Amino acid sequence: MVFNPTAMFASLQEETVRDQVFLDDCLQHHGDAVDERVDDPDTTQPIIDKTLEATGIEGFKVMTNFTPTEFDILWDIVQLPMKTRSTEGRGSKTTKKPRDAFFVGLTVLKYHQSWKKHALNFGYKAPNFQKLMTRTFDVTRHVLYDPSSYRQ
Repeated sequence: MVFNPTAMFASLQEETVRDQVFLDDCLQHHGDAVDERVDDPDTTQPIIDKTLEATGIEGFKVMTNFTPTEFDILWDIVQLPMKTRSTEGRGSKTTKKPRDAFFVGLTVLKYHQSWKKHALNFGYKAPNFQKLMTRTFDVTRHVLYDPSSYRQ
């Protein structure tokens, strides 16, 4: 068989056009579902993701005293009240994710340091950090003390 770059190029170009038509068709039919999935706030947890990426499961456990699986069990208990609290009230809403706030709260409870020190570690301003943690503890203390009162 003789190498024919012109025929190969034409074939690849046709395949590229077919792929583009297919992708455009998929976007037209399924684009809304993809947009919903991308915008889903539960899929983003920047603090937890960075922690797991940088330190792994062992680092996660050192910071919170829980493995990611154990953390997920706790999160299932406090998820609804935390999400509700993060969206209620007037004024500006926090841009921090409730799951990240809960993770940071567990770290704060484990290590007794000043608000400034914790805020610096997590990249917050101290007053904002203190407000976030106060809200987090306000919700989670009731739920974790009596989880049956918040079950559906």
